[in-house]
Amino acid sequence: QGEAVRKFFQGGWKIKDVPFYKSSIFQKSLLASGVVLLLSLLLLPEIQFIPSRYQIGTICPVNIKAPQDVDVPDIKATEEKRLQVTRESRSVYDFDLSLVDTLQKKVTHAFSEMNRYYTGKKLREENAAGIQDLSRKKTGAAIPAAGYDLAEKTEQQLFEESLRNFEEILKVKFSANAMKVFKRDGFAPEDAAMIGTMLKTVMSRGVVSSPELLLNEADRGIILKGVGESFEKVMNDTSVFLDLKTARDLIQQYSDSIADALPQDKVKALKESASILVVPNLTFNKHDTEYRKAQAREGVKTVFYKVKKGEMIIREGEKVTEEHLAKLSALNAAQKGSNLSMVFLGLLAFNAILLYIFLFYINRFKRSISADFQKLSLLGLIIVSSLAINKIFYWIARIVMSNLESVEPTSILYAIPYAFCGMLIGVLFEVRIFIFPILIISILSGIMIHEDLSFALYSLVGNVTAAMTVQNCRRRSALLRGGLRIGMVNAVTALTILMVHNDFTFQKGLDNTLFAFIGGILVSILVSWVVPIFETLFRITTDISLLELSDTNQKVLKDLLVHAPGTYQHSLMVGNLSEEAAEAVGANPLLTRVSSLYHDIGKIQKAEYFVENQINLENPHDKLAPSMSALILISHIKDGAEIAKEHKLPPAILDILRQHHGTSLITFFYQKAKEMEDPDMHTIKEEDYRYPGPKPQTQEAAIVMISDVLEAASRVLTNPTPSRIEGMVNKIMERIYLDGQLDECDLTLKDLWMIKKRLVPVLNSIYHHRIDYPSIKLADDEGGGIKDEGMAQPAAEGSKGFKKAGDVSLEKSLRKRE
Repeated sequence: QGEAVRKFFQGGWKIKDVPFYKSSIFQKSLLASGVVLLLSLLLLPEIQFIPSRYQIGTICPVNIKAPQDVDVPDIKATEEKRLQVTRESRSVYDFDLSLVDTLQKKVTHAFSEMNRYYTGKKLREENAAGIQDLSRKKTGAAIPAAGYDLAEKTEQQLFEESLRNFEEILKVKFSANAMKVFKRDGFAPEDAAMIGTMLKTVMSRGVVSSPELLLNEADRGIILKGVGESFEKVMNDTSVFLDLKTARDLIQQYSDSIADALPQDKVKALKESASILVVPNLTFNKHDTEYRKAQAREGVKTVFYKVKKGEMIIREGEKVTEEHLAKLSALNAAQKGSNLSMVFLGLLAFNAILLYIFLFYINRFKRSISADFQKLSLLGLIIVSSLAINKIFYWIARIVMSNLESVEPTSILYAIPYAFCGMLIGVLFEVRIFIFPILIISILSGIMIHEDLSFALYSLVGNVTAAMTVQNCRRRSALLRGGLRIGMVNAVTALTILMVHNDFTFQKGLDNTLFAFIGGILVSILVSWVVPIFETLFRITTDISLLELSDTNQKVLKDLLVHAPGTYQHSLMVGNLSEEAAEAVGANPLLTRVSSLYHDIGKIQKAEYFVENQINLENPHDKLAPSMSALILISHIKDGAEIAKEHKLPPAILDILRQHHGTSLITFFYQKAKEMEDPDMHTIKEEDYRYPGPKPQTQEAAIVMISDVLEAASRVLTNPTPSRIEGMVNKIMERIYLDGQLDECDLTLKDLWMIKKRLVPVLNSIYHHRIDYPSIKLADDEGGGIKDEGMAQPAAEGSKGFKKAGDVSLEKSLRKRE
């Protein structure tokens, strides 16, 4: 998404061939903005929200006169004035005088390095000559030539080192002629001083990088700001400054003035060196310039014109113009007498902060929800609708207050169904995400109801109770029982608040507990009405719906039992295994169990082609080509999806039905086809023998896939022992993993290890024999093939997708954890 945003702001209106308005980041941003806006509108005091009914181009039905004097902002005149001030604002340039001193010091330092070398060289040569004379006097012979060679080599190294230091200090290279001239005098300090003087002569005036830089500043001048020095000066005349070319021309003039006093080659060397070293020390300060322009713009006061009391604003039959609207808006604002915009902005900011914290939490700890726009939309709708319901019941409570004089007004406010949000989230989502929406709705309810912290705490307690009460709720009648519990907790909380405020009387206590209990009952009634609507609109599958679907009297399950009894028994066993595995990793066990019951309903239409339903020993696949057999097996996914749609099974079950084979290879028929293939033709393609997918997208779908394969494999395992069953589980889970079937879901290696630890004992306890078809060997010496034409086989060794480069054996990883 970060790359998508970058491309968008660079000017591309499409992200990955998808229009920007259809992209995830745009939709989520729009959703968050909508939630913040709606919450803020719901919290606005009603009397301050006065929408205008006039628009540009509409016909005014009545005469409108100004009821009072009012100042109307002249937007056009104000903007023109601001533009003028911006144009007249001077640019800021940094003038770095210290740069001259720095360059002078560098030149002096560099020349001293070379001067030190030549001075040393002269001393070394004199010492060498003295040593030669001494050698001749004592031995009658000079030092051998080898000694001179060594000395020359050392001398060359010293020179190269000094030259490197020279160039490193100056960061430039002088010309060969200049170096030759300076070498002649041993890089004398006077030469360095002369170069420094030339640099100071030009750079003290200010040097810019190009002449065009100051052309636009000629009319209004510039502000000169010292770097490292506290001075600032307005320069109206910019012609006093130099550009690089002019600065070098000035160096040429200076060198001409000293030409009579120095050798010609020395003057040329000094001029060339100074020209190379001169750099701009007058630079445009963009930040300060823009800041001062912005300050000048902000300093311009809004231009107003006065509309007198009784002045005609707009006549009947006139078209409304922008000027009319400006006058009407000014009158509206004056009549309201309150700063509604600040209240609204404050609410927007506050709600945005609350929503940001919530989104940060679910993005970090529950990515399956943060990545699902539909679930995010549902959460947003729950929060907004909860506050809206509280607002509606607040209005109703105010009406009741005005007609029930015998009841304490604040007592009626306890009947508002504050816990609606908590109960609804508890039914539709899992417990780990409920606290933040509940916290948000509780805080906002406290703001809405008299801005009272007591009602915020009351709402929080009720919402938490509601969410915890209906967790794993599997009967609609449980919602009513939950409402009774909420009512009792509400009653106790209301009494507690009364006592904390030291305002307890018998009548107040009775009223508070009664209305608080009513509030709990109202919550359960509202939620029982709303849940089916949300289930339909947002394709949410609740535990209540799942439990209803687990009833074996469902028509599709009856058809499965009658037409494919073996598949029916297989589905029951897969359900038991998947439920255990889901509990081990914290997935939804009810969803996996119920999905397992329906995952193979596509076999109803061609039950006899699946080995678990073959009562006699005749196998119809023996008369079919491997490709046809593979098509029949693959078709049970499509057939199952059609049956699921026909019986209106929930989307969660339909998704698992489609994903429980992923893109796995039908190994038996693929190998059979390869054996029958003409070696010279190579017509058999592996993709023709793979299920179409998609791969499992959720933990639950992956668990059903693993449980399906393990249950089928366990039936044909020869001579089962606990160790062989464990080995079978390791190998099958490894092959599923290495075939890439788990790449798109969030099962981790730790999850796979926990699933294995939970399922191995279960398989040991429920194991029974099954017809054995030789295929994948799971043991080294005892045999034990796995074969089930109706089962998605893990990719066989040597087939495409069996090994991933760089993958460590999953079986070894699982064993290491033990």
